[in-house]
Order: sequence, then C-alpha cells, then structure tokens
Amino acid sequence: MPSLIEKHYAKLWNTYDTMVRSVMNESTVLDLKTKELIAIVISIINRCETCIDYHVKRAMDAGACEEEIVEAISVLMLMRGFPEEVWSRKALIKAIHSWKKDNEK
Repeated sequence: MPSLIEKHYAKLWNTYDTMVRSVMNESTVLDLKTKELIAIVISIINRCETCIDYHVKRAMDAGACEEEIVEAISVLMLMRGFPEEVWSRKALIKAIHSWKKDNEK
C-alpha cells in the first residue's frame, strides 16, 4: 500500500526514491555496509526509531555484525559527547566571568 506521500506527491516521492537508490548502492567508493552504519548513527541523532530499525536490518543484511554497529555508535557517543562537553565548559566559564564582572560593580 503506498504512503500518503507516494499517493499525493508521486513526483516528489519518485525523486526521493531515485536519490536513495543512487546513494545507497554498491557502485560508489563507500560500500553499502559503511553507508548503512553511517545511516544508523544519523538515525540515532534524529531519534527516528523507524529509521534505526530499517538501517540496522539493512546494515546486517550488508554484512555488518553487532560489534560493528556498537562501534559506530561509540563514535557517535564520542563525537556528540566531547564537543558538547567542550562547548559547555566554554559557555560556563564565560557565564561565570560575566557574573563575577557584574558583581564587582
């Protein structure tokens, strides 16, 4: 059964579907397993459970094992966590200095 987008916006859907098929294939520099591991990480960032389910299945169908998926997620944790910590530290230091300056008056 076609989705509402497919039904009412067939041209838009077909354009999107063509892009998906063009990007998510084996005939480029990155293999499909790697692309699906990237897609899992982006799905987690976007908090899309349907996307996570879909891309985990596709990654495993492309040969990914649980350990590879967990390792991809560990990179996500590193890259989302560390930059947040650095930014938070800088913002906190700036706020504390601003507070001290305002309270010196």
